[in-house]
Order: sequence, then structure tokens, then C-alpha cells
Amino acid sequence: MASINQNGTSDLTFLSNKLVTLILRLNHAFTGEYIIERHLCQSWTLMM
Repeated sequence: MASINQNGTSDLTFLSNKLVTLILRLNHAFTGEYIIERHLCQSWTLMM
């Protein structure tokens, strides 16, 4: 389980956000398409 710091934000959420950002950057760099980005953002919003 991810540890919760005093701010109430979890390390897991922080790392997950970093991972999503990296995936989106790679997606833009290698494909230039935004379909995957929209799908990821929608899925991520539903999970939150």
C-alpha cells in the first residue's frame, strides 16, 4: 500500500500522475496523435 503523507496525498497518486504525463509525452513525440491521449484522460478522470 502507498504511504500517506501529512498533506493527505498518496505517493501512489503522485507517481501515477507522473507516469501518465510521461506516457502522454511519449505518445505526442512518437505518434503525434491525440486519440490515445483523450482515451487516457477520460479513463483517468473516471478512476479518480
